[in-house]
Amino acid sequence: TNRKAAVLDMTKGNAVRMILTFAVPLFIGNIFQQVYSMVDTMVAGYCLGDQAIAAIGATSSLYAFIMYHPKEPPKIDYNLKCECSFQSFSKL
Repeated sequence: TNRKAAVLDMTKGNAVRMILTFAVPLFIGNIFQQVYSMVDTMVAGYCLGDQAIAAIGATSSLYAFIMYHPKEPPKIDYNLKCECSFQSFSKL
């Protein structure tokens, strides 16, 4: 199909309305992501134990890395090394 996406010019019009139009869907998506993470941790904790919670914590950075690069395959070599070293230093 030859379908064009609608373009919203955020430089014209009411600034507060434009910001809210942009921010509200992001906020709702973040709420759902937080609820999912909380339920995932609760289920793992109650059903699977402490090691499952540790596994979720250890892989959450990798999950976020893969999910936030959906349009192109991530450059695993460089980006993963940077993410892992950042996570290692942030835990200190």
